[in-house]
Amino acid sequence: MTPLAEAPRLTLAMASMAARLDRLDLAGLPVMPGVIWQIFVQGDPALIAPHAGRLARPDVALIPIPGLGAARSRNAALAAVQTEFLLFADDDLTFDPAAILALI
Repeated sequence: MTPLAEAPRLTLAMASMAARLDRLDLAGLPVMPGVIWQIFVQGDPALIAPHAGRLARPDVALIPIPGLGAARSRNAALAAVQTEFLLFADDDLTFDPAAILALI
């Protein structure tokens, strides 16, 4: 199934740092019907811009946010969410698509 084949119901909001983006496999994030990924990135915008070109999927977005701290990522996710459900995550987690889809 292609990403966004159905209207998204869950936003998976991941917090990361610009300096850690090289470690993330953005293309390898699980494709799940009804799920969109928003990666909230803190740090130097110059480190974020090159990674935006790696995003070839409509269900994954990099969102730069100013400042530092977990609360900033959480608040940015709460302000940006447009789906029925929101799941917070850090960039060092492993995701279980079956469990996420069961949550929906």
